[in-house]
Amino acid sequence: MSSIFPLLTIAILTYNRARMLGDSLVPLGEIETFAERLIPLCLDRKPREKMGAAGRTIDQRFSLSNVMKGYSTLIEDLIGK
Repeated sequence: MSSIFPLLTIAILTYNRARMLGDSLVPLGEIETFAERLIPLCLDRKPREKMGAAGRTIDQRFSLSNVMKGYSTLIEDLIGK
């Protein structure tokens, strides 16, 4: 069951006009298209695990500590340290 949470996170955290589902953008309001792309993910563990791994990679890349390190490096570069 835990492998479904990254899928739902990716599906929910979206732009206003389209929802991201795996490698696909589903236009907002196209519920049938969204369901067509969601059902195979519910039935097959492998793509869910792939999406979960990708989501965890993105989560780690943009973690607060990594973002703060990036800002710190940028500021140090700008002031010449």
